[in-house]
Formats: sequence, C-alpha cells, structure tokens
Amino acid sequence: MTSGAGPARPTAGTSRTGDIVATCVLGVALGLAALFGAILSMYMPMATDNCGLRDCRPGLMTVAQLLGFGSIAVGLLGAPVGVFIAASKRKRMFVWPLAGVVLIVVGVATGMMLADVAGG
Repeated sequence: MTSGAGPARPTAGTSRTGDIVATCVLGVALGLAALFGAILSMYMPMATDNCGLRDCRPGLMTVAQLLGFGSIAVGLLGAPVGVFIAASKRKRMFVWPLAGVVLIVVGVATGMMLADVAGG
C-alpha cells in the first residue's frame, strides 16, 4: 500500500543558493545597465544637431528613441516578473535578469546606431 505523500521537495542546496546570489548580482547589473542606457538614450537627439545643413530622417529618430527607451522598460519590467514566476515554480531565476541586461544593451546600442543614421 502506498502512502499519500508525494516525493519530498528538494532542500535548498548550493545550486539554489548560487542561483539566488547570481540573481541578486545580475539584478544589480540590470539596474546599472538601465541607468546607463537611459543616460545614453537622452543623448540621442544630439545626433540631429546638424539637421539644418543636411537631410535628416525624424521618423527614424523616433524609432531609435522608442527602441532605446522601450528596451529599458521591457527589461526592467520583465525581469522581476520572470524571477517571481521562476521562484514560485522553483526553476532557475538568474536567466531573467541576464536576459534583461542583454535586452537593454542590444536595444540601446541598436537605438544609438539608428540615431546616428537618422542624423545623417
């Protein structure tokens, strides 16, 4: 006859502790990447300073700013949600702030490149 108790939940071991530490460290890195990305994104309009002399593309500048600030917003809002869902399911949590950092870096870098193209 079998008992009604299912398999025991795994206890917090070194891998779980390492995951929590990595999540915290990457969370701080996410915040710093968002701060640095926001500062860089505020400099995007300076790429159009010489638009009186040449042809500029304001539509492309709008896309560049939306991409820069949008990637920061999605990274900052998506990472904590992913961490909480992963924690409730006892899955790896560190991937969410890591994905947020990568998203912010790629989004802001792409936005800066588009701003350069928009400014001529």
